[in-house]
Amino acid sequence: MATAIAEIALKSDTSLASHDVIQIAGINTHVYGVDQAVKQAAANPQTSHWIVLHLAHPRTRSYTYTERMAHLVLDSYYKASDSADGTPLPPLLAVTFDLRNHGERKVSEKANEDWARGNLMHAQDMFSGIIGTAQDVELVIDMLPAYLDPLILLRGKSAEGVTAPTKVVNVVSGVSQGGHISWQVAATGKAVAVVPIIGSPYLTFMLLQRLLVQVRKLESTEADAVLNAVGVPLYELSYADLQAKVFKGKSDHLEQYWPEALHKLVAAADNRVFTGISQHKVSVRIINSREDPLVPARFSLPWLKQQGVLTEEDTSPLLFQQDNVGHVCTPVMVDELSEHLVRVVRSM
Repeated sequence: MATAIAEIALKSDTSLASHDVIQIAGINTHVYGVDQAVKQAAANPQTSHWIVLHLAHPRTRSYTYTERMAHLVLDSYYKASDSADGTPLPPLLAVTFDLRNHGERKVSEKANEDWARGNLMHAQDMFSGIIGTAQDVELVIDMLPAYLDPLILLRGKSAEGVTAPTKVVNVVSGVSQGGHISWQVAATGKAVAVVPIIGSPYLTFMLLQRLLVQVRKLESTEADAVLNAVGVPLYELSYADLQAKVFKGKSDHLEQYWPEALHKLVAAADNRVFTGISQHKVSVRIINSREDPLVPARFSLPWLKQQGVLTEEDTSPLLFQQDNVGHVCTPVMVDELSEHLVRVVRSM
């Protein structure tokens, strides 16, 4: 079984939000904070919009992982002070569900494994799971407003005078595979802001680097050097050029683990991320670990460089890096997500 990322723990003083489950296109969609949002809306009837934070969990986990994130972020959000001009924060909901082939949606344990654990189709399985779940998030973004009035009406007297917002503002975040999913949703422009946590905008590099490490047995630094030596973005390479420049004409590993049809799909996804996010003016806050052995912060540097927001010291105002931790979402990272969410909302 694939190594599971460490769970997130609730703080001892965390107030738990209300929890509703609705079925959207057959997906059990977990909605947190309707009670709190109704209370906030009732106290501030001039508020016309609500914020919805969509959370995607890591590979091998389930919605219960991001459920804890939802409680933590909601608790922090409602404890934040009002804006300097006294304007209260708008109501906030948090939404999550099981990724494809996870939790109650799991159909294959092996499909969640990587090459090191014997899954020859790791790249196909992971990429299709990322793209498929990103499409699910987009569907929930589109459909959730249609469910809000019924959810509010279920509150009865406590919701008197409160109706569904005229506008829903969507923010997306996720951890590990959920972070990759966040980047894909960002490229569609369906969210005003994304906060990928230990995720990568550059799937071609991430997966080919993993292939060189797990299959060709290169050290991580050696694999990076091979891919960086190409000199152009990997998603711009034809399959023949990839074979010649990265695999030196030896096709044994490339065709078996990275077929041409897959290369075209992943390259197209990377191109959308590298071009679409700036076109849609999506706010991005990257949260990562400098020493992450699986999805390090350096995987995000090419995107930051292309946006013109990377310094010579490989720092950026869009990048938060925590030192001395591995491939894990820490309490510090969840706090940064919470604080950034408040900054985004206040800037609207």
